[in-house]
Amino acid sequence: MPENLRKFVYFNMPRKEFLQRQPHLEELSQRVSFRRVYIDTATAAPLDYIVYYFDKDRHEPLYEVILAFQDTISRDQTAAKLLGPPNYEGDEWYVPRDSAFDYSAWRFQNKLVIIGRIEGTEWAEE
Repeated sequence: MPENLRKFVYFNMPRKEFLQRQPHLEELSQRVSFRRVYIDTATAAPLDYIVYYFDKDRHEPLYEVILAFQDTISRDQTAAKLLGPPNYEGDEWYVPRDSAFDYSAWRFQNKLVIIGRIEGTEWAEE
């Protein structure tokens, strides 16, 4: 996760703690029953917005962050700065377990998706 974002949130952060730190964020209504989604539109360029996914089970941990950029050039520059060159399956990033879980990241449209492979969540290791 980007260092300047880590000041406010971290993977596996309980949703309750997140809302205490980020009370201005709105929850998006979802058609899926397994997660809660929040969006931050008060971001500075080159970001358009940030989306946060929380699992609905247990302590409702943060397990996915989507950084949406104004364009793919900004996305690629930020990804290179944060993560270096892709190191997994050609165009993705994989960071082995540095705490309780592994991390993965990939590009999608103008977004950089970063996930924590946290047990019991959508992206848990299988």
